[in-house]
Formats: sequence, structure tokens, C-alpha cells
Amino acid sequence: MNTLKTATHSHHSGAAPLLAEMAGLHAALQVSDDAVAGAPIRLTYRLSVLDTGRPLTDIVESHERMLHTVVVSRDLAGFVHTHPVVGPDAGSFVGELNVSAAGTYLAFTEFERESGQRVLLRHEFDIGGPSKELAEPEPGDMVRRTAGYAVSLLHEESLHAGRSIAFVLEVRNEATGSGVRNLQPYLGAAAHVIIIRDASFQFSHHDGEPLGGTESDTGPRQDGFGPYIGFEHVFEEAGVYRIWAQFNGADGETRTAAWTVDAVDPEGEPHAREPLPPQFATLAASTAHHGHHQAMGDVPGDSSSGPDR
Repeated sequence: MNTLKTATHSHHSGAAPLLAEMAGLHAALQVSDDAVAGAPIRLTYRLSVLDTGRPLTDIVESHERMLHTVVVSRDLAGFVHTHPVVGPDAGSFVGELNVSAAGTYLAFTEFERESGQRVLLRHEFDIGGPSKELAEPEPGDMVRRTAGYAVSLLHEESLHAGRSIAFVLEVRNEATGSGVRNLQPYLGAAAHVIIIRDASFQFSHHDGEPLGGTESDTGPRQDGFGPYIGFEHVFEEAGVYRIWAQFNGADGETRTAAWTVDAVDPEGEPHAREPLPPQFATLAASTAHHGHHQAMGDVPGDSSSGPDR
């Protein structure tokens, strides 16, 4: 039986999301039979209540969408964030994605019910062949360049498992080096951060919070925020993790930046880290003030552990 850790969230005050079976639900995922890399792939979810078999019809909008689906390749190199919409049948949702390479993929889908209960689904499926080996941690430079922006992942603490670590995303104009102060909200937050562990595929999702700027970035603030976005995370265990951050630029277009990091045992060697802005302690304190964590231990794989093909 597969095991999966539920998500860690820092944008809701209630309990952590439940896997489908623990929430009393059945979740089937059908992937189009002719699915190939480089072409649109149709995903169809069919959600029902376990006890009665009746379609699940009490899903409500959360973060501007009803379903949020993150699909990653098993080597954690590929990443797609999509939003299935209500399908033609009660309890069904239909989505589409396009992946660039053949391999094994995992789909993590989150939604909220009228009762406030939050649910996490997990499915695994193959597209045209097996995946490559897992990505290796990336030493040194933690700056990622995406569509005109340079995004740095800053952290004050060494990446020790079991400790709450404040992270700050620093977004700068790639050409001028100046801090970007007119970022726009993305799905109701300053940013969305996804963190997945390579071995267990533990899934975590955080909402980034806008933080104050530096003196060098002062001046008329245009509509928006930046250049700093904070979030807090606890790496439950030592191991390799992939971090994706998504945010909207001043033009309203979504950017994605990704890092592979290695969390070590509490007594392990400290990690090299990017130079921090002088006011990082203040930014980190602001992050800690906004963020909180809810997590559950290993739980049995639920009824959504594999797709119907």
C-alpha cells in the first residue's frame, strides 16, 4: 500500500487537508488513453461519497478556483499547475495539461467543501515511458531568471529538518537589478509555493505574504507589492526537496521559479546560502508572524492512489 504525507499549509487556520479516503470520499482520475508528451492531455476527475456512492457536489471556490491541480514528473523536473472545471456529469471535473517529456507523473489536487473541510487527492500515471532519475540538489547560486525577473530564494537558517525556517523570495528586474514593487496577486495571494520531497513525495503548499522593502527600493510604490515575499516551512525529514514559487508580474503574467535543496539532519553540516539583505531579520520576523503550519504523519494511501486509464 502506498503511503503519503498530507499537505502542509500556511494559508488556512483550520486542520490540515485530508486524503480522500480519510474524508469519506472516492476520487477516480481518468487520463486520456492517447496521452503523449507535447500534446494536450485530458484529465477527468470523478468524485463521490464513499458510503453512498453519490456524486460529490459540495465543492466551493477557494483561491479563485474550485480545484487546484499540481502535476509533477517523478524526477521533479516537470511542473504544471492547472485548474479542472466542472464537467458534464455531477461530481466530475475536467482539465487539460501539456507535458514536455515522457515519464511518470504525480497529480496533487486540492479543494474545499462547503463545510470548510479541505481535501488533497494524489494520483500517479505514466505518459509514454518511465521517468529519469531524481534531480540533484543545486549548490551555489540560488537566483532563477524567468521572463525578465531575477528571483532569489533567501533563508537565514541552515536547512535543518524539523525546524521552522523563514524564507524570503526576492524579485528584481533582470535588466536593471532594481527591486520589483508592482507585482500583482496570483490566485488571491502574493505567491503560491509548492514543496515536494523526492522520496516520499510529501506535498506542501504555502501562500506567500508580501513583505516590506529596503531603503534602496523606496520611492513611489505603484499598484502592487514587492520586491519581497515571505513564507515559512518545516522540512519534516532530512532529504532532497523541490521548491516551486509562482507569482504574477506587473503585467499580470504568471512566472514560475524552481529550486532543488537538501534538508539535513538537525546536527548535519550547515548549507551555504545567498547573501541576505540587511533587514532580513525584520523580514523573517514578518514571515513568522504570518505563517503557521499544520501537518500530519504518514497515512495510508487513499482511494485516489491510481488513475483509471
